[in-house]
Amino acid sequence: MIVAVAGYCHQHRGELDAWRLTVAVGMAAVPIGLVLLQNDLGTAAVLGVCVGAVLVVAGIKVRHALVLFLLGVSAIAAVVATGTLDDYKIDRIASFIDQEAGEPASQQSQAEYNLDQAKSAIVAGGFDGAGLFNGTLTKNAFVPEQHTDFIFTVVGEELGFVGGATVLALYGLLAWRLWRIAVLSPDFFGTLVVRRGPRDDRVPGVRERRDDARDHADHRAPAAVPVVRRLGGHRGLHGGRAGAQRPHAPVLLSRQGVPGRPAGPGPGRTGPRLGWGEMSDLWPRIEPLLARVEKPARYIGLELGAVRPDWAPGQAAFLLIYPDTYEIGLPNQGLQILYEILNERPDALAERAYAPWVDMEAAMRAAGVPLFGLETNRPATDFDVLAFNLSAELVYTNVLNCVDLAGVPVRSEDRGPHHPLVIAGGHCAYNPEPLAEYVDAFVIGDGEEAIGEIAEVVGAWKRAGRASREAVLRDLASVPGVYVPSLYEVVYEGPAIREVRPRHPDVPAVVDKRTIADLAEWPYPSASSSRSSRWSTTGSTWSSSGAAPAAAGSARRA
Repeated sequence: MIVAVAGYCHQHRGELDAWRLTVAVGMAAVPIGLVLLQNDLGTAAVLGVCVGAVLVVAGIKVRHALVLFLLGVSAIAAVVATGTLDDYKIDRIASFIDQEAGEPASQQSQAEYNLDQAKSAIVAGGFDGAGLFNGTLTKNAFVPEQHTDFIFTVVGEELGFVGGATVLALYGLLAWRLWRIAVLSPDFFGTLVVRRGPRDDRVPGVRERRDDARDHADHRAPAAVPVVRRLGGHRGLHGGRAGAQRPHAPVLLSRQGVPGRPAGPGPGRTGPRLGWGEMSDLWPRIEPLLARVEKPARYIGLELGAVRPDWAPGQAAFLLIYPDTYEIGLPNQGLQILYEILNERPDALAERAYAPWVDMEAAMRAAGVPLFGLETNRPATDFDVLAFNLSAELVYTNVLNCVDLAGVPVRSEDRGPHHPLVIAGGHCAYNPEPLAEYVDAFVIGDGEEAIGEIAEVVGAWKRAGRASREAVLRDLASVPGVYVPSLYEVVYEGPAIREVRPRHPDVPAVVDKRTIADLAEWPYPSASSSRSSRWSTTGSTWSSSGAAPAAAGSARRA
């Protein structure tokens, strides 16, 4: 019954109106009514409370919960008033409600006598009790009814206050454990029925048939979290500013939970950038969050074809970020091509990141976990470049949200030499002005050749000590196809752009798009990152949108 009600509530999650609630209650009313016909009010009451708890967790409205409570009380009153229960059970209820002290035993009913004797037995137990099976009143049947409701009478007399408190503590521990299982359940249905998934049924280190990658869709795989735990040693491998462009309104992005970021308005600043000996692996802080979110496989990497780069001093480190959910960003061939190009270079490396879904973002901000690379779980601030793919205008707010989640100031003018460079490319980079105040440089056109030249510029800047942010931006502006907004003055005429002129004589007046003449020289990646079928079934549904858009807008006029 509970599984059936939980399944129905899961199917109509967020849509439990009065009609659907009536259906759910009707599903439970039939078995509860059959129990009542067996003259078992206690079991029926317990089942009613369990169903009520499922409905409350499912998110029913307060007024509906109040109506159900009143209906339950009315049903119990009707059962008592109509004489459905036998006289002894009615007498027991009445004796609990009206407990008169000092009434002679000859004038007491059976239930009242049992209640008084039970109290005497508990008092006789004292602090440490008379010993197991040594209770005088219970052993000699002075307490006629010793099971069900009066089981604590035996515990109190034989084990005393200490034993009774211990039993209650064990019950409390069991209730807490059930609550934790419900909270940590990876899906909503598991929360409703308060159960664990297959993770508790697996033998560590034993390979099962369903662990193998298969091509057919009905081959279900284990959840991502236990898979990572069984892999064991995988995680043991770890070893002056550009001037303001134009007046603008404040960007209202949350700074809560990002390490090193101040609360409240104003430009954020992080502490000194981590040195090579201080590189951090966030996996110990990421793993506890995975059991709380849907589709944890989005955040663990481990795809077929993924590259775990070896970090070394002097390399230009790129974090390639697709500002949408993992399922949408992973198939993007442009990001895959750049990923392979950079990781084939001896002077550069690349890792990937995607916009976390709203549940993971909330958990990351609450735990102070910044945006991280999937391959080594390093924070985004360990990288030299945050490179975004602008595939559509709708991801613009996700770009700002990812930059904020990374712990980097959202506006480019607020960043210093210790912050990563924010670079963007893709289809929407052809109109860079909407994001010009937030992106340090745009790649206009094809990036297969430009990414190597950018890596050389960033690597040289890094090896020189990253002394000046404006210097590296000036060098990037010399790369054909790279537009650096802070180095240009934009003049408007009404809503239209009248003129764009460089601020310095060595900055190109016109930025020509990069075009690859022979695409055959740049084939699709030979080892594309992809999920095998064992990952494809993680979670219940795929989403077509990214992380929650940040409440921000650009002061630039298109």
